[in-house]
Amino acid sequence: MEWCMNHDLQITSNSYGGYGSFTQAQRDQWQQAFDQFGMINIASAGNDSNTHMNPNDPNSKQSYPSGYPAAIEISAIDESNNFANFTNYGTKTEFAAPGVRILSTGPGTVKKPVSGTAAQTYSLLQGTSMAAPHVTGYFALALSKWRFHPCSDMYMQSSKKNEVLRTVAQKTADKMGFSGRDPNNGYGYGVIDCDSIVKKLLNPDITTTTIA
Repeated sequence: MEWCMNHDLQITSNSYGGYGSFTQAQRDQWQQAFDQFGMINIASAGNDSNTHMNPNDPNSKQSYPSGYPAAIEISAIDESNNFANFTNYGTKTEFAAPGVRILSTGPGTVKKPVSGTAAQTYSLLQGTSMAAPHVTGYFALALSKWRFHPCSDMYMQSSKKNEVLRTVAQKTADKMGFSGRDPNNGYGYGVIDCDSIVKKLLNPDITTTTIA
């Protein structure tokens, strides 16, 4: 994270974590990345089938770094928008994204194709580590479509792009039948919706509040 701040990165995808790994130093660094450097930091929720994570409850076995306030915690869903049986989620979960049977690059020797056979350089993987990069790309798309309108209420209330984008993402996510935030926590504020966030950024008409 220090390297990312020193090199002016705007968005990071973080797929690492573990129980009981909270540190105040790491929490402060992630908050510094958000507040001072304007970074958007995505973090996978973890793959332990823990559906009761809560940063305020030590017994809930919250995964970190996704549990830090400045982190955007991601759970995993399948192609039918059902929760993956392995996914963690809880009170801190912010969005759900595809994390089952995701075509992914993998390690190994790349071989030249023989007649009629393609080189095997990909595999189907699953995990919140597959879901988090979807959201990272989603925010990269949103950032690329940013349009600054000084007269808009949305921008008048915050000068931080990451704060505005995070709030717009929460409001434009597919709510999956609920309003606001999922009362059962799994979807967080919903399933990411690229089309909706881009349209909203190009036609801003919503009010934001400070959230991190």
